[in-house]
Amino acid sequence: MSITIRKGNHKDVPIQIKDGESLLDITGATIELMVKSDITVVDASAVLVKISTDPNELEILDATKGKIVVHFIPADTSSLDATSETVNYVYDIRVITAAAKEYNTEPGDFTVLEVVNRVA
Repeated sequence: MSITIRKGNHKDVPIQIKDGESLLDITGATIELMVKSDITVVDASAVLVKISTDPNELEILDATKGKIVVHFIPADTSSLDATSETVNYVYDIRVITAAAKEYNTEPGDFTVLEVVNRVA
């Protein structure tokens, strides 16, 4: 799944987490979305991290069906490079279950688009 957001905008992104083709029950799990400039970048250099321990960042909507929503606010993307032509970031979601099992989703494109009107 690709995520596209306008630089400095609010956006709520609903996502359904799967393990292969099956829905993943995330009851009691910690969920983390991480955005990097490149898939090979170390976690400490991620440009953005959203975690379910703060429901204002990443909210679990229906744990048994793996449904979450990621809440992006202007500060999340205001300092990121924006483009209108190419993908400029990559993200994935890590699930750590209550039984301490870890799952990662397939990496996806995370694109930040420039805006025309912006307050100086």
